[in-house]
Amino acid sequence: NKWIQSHPKAASAGKSMLRQLEKDGNALMGLGEGLLVDRWMKRRDFVTSRITGRKPKVVSKAGETKKDTVGKKKTGTDQRRRTDARNQQRERDNAAAARKLAAQERKDRIARQKKKESQRKAAGAARHPSLFVIIIRYLVSLEEIDKAMQSHVAYLDRHFDNGDFLVAGRQVPRTGGIIIAQVKDRNTLEKIIKQDPFVKRKLASTDIIEFAASKVGKGLF
Repeated sequence: NKWIQSHPKAASAGKSMLRQLEKDGNALMGLGEGLLVDRWMKRRDFVTSRITGRKPKVVSKAGETKKDTVGKKKTGTDQRRRTDARNQQRERDNAAAARKLAAQERKDRIARQKKKESQRKAAGAARHPSLFVIIIRYLVSLEEIDKAMQSHVAYLDRHFDNGDFLVAGRQVPRTGGIIIAQVKDRNTLEKIIKQDPFVKRKLASTDIIEFAASKVGKGLF
């Protein structure tokens, strides 16, 4: 210090040169660097701690105290933990989204299968429709049946024109008649049968047999 006070210009020039060396990357030649300086600084801290009773600060080569280093390590650990937690949450979210997508795909596949099955059944029903056999049994004499035959034939013609009836004729021997019908459903057919003059006048009784046509001759429908 005495020399610096006595030679301020030389001291300033020396400090400038050391600072320039430190800037150029020569840390060993920089101001305040070197093993001897480190030893004296540690010695100073030790003596200060013995005098004051306070523990010296442990300074790293980069000028960081031990507390700063531990804090940085803790901060880095916390950041890694947060990053790991975010990654794990992202993986869980991706897994949940994949499960949801797979469940939706299964649901859509089942819906498509049901639709195909429904279409197949509908196509089968169109190719082989449900048919009805109407068995007419006379309850009165043939003379009374013949009196109502004209109105019965008109009734048959009307439903042949509508496409409800496909085949009609007498039983052999003549104890009644047979009608083969193709209508929407049994309820519709029952309403049609109630319009038959034989049924209205209680001249005959009827039985309905429904069956699915699994095999049909060419040109029948």
